[in-house]
Amino acid sequence: MGPESRHLRESDAMALGVMIVIYVYCFLVMVLGLLVRNAASRRQLQDPADTGATTLAQSGSAITLAGCLASWFEYCCLVFPYMMIRLRRFVRANWAVTLPA
Repeated sequence: MGPESRHLRESDAMALGVMIVIYVYCFLVMVLGLLVRNAASRRQLQDPADTGATTLAQSGSAITLAGCLASWFEYCCLVFPYMMIRLRRFVRANWAVTLPA
């Protein structure tokens, strides 16, 4: 366990921190979309002929889907490659097989 392993742990902590921050932002965008949709449904209950409430509900759905899409993008571009790198590092460290010459 030399300084190289400490450096890897620091970089892993930074990568995990970045992924968590991005995931929290995606979650907040999804919650914002749900709140907008909820506000639109309350507005529609007060006045069923309000076309602005219908538009607001549709934009709330779009905001929620944007948060879901951003979360999916994070998993495909950050989480899965990071997991593969960690798995490769784990396999090399624990099951290093040397072939006989």
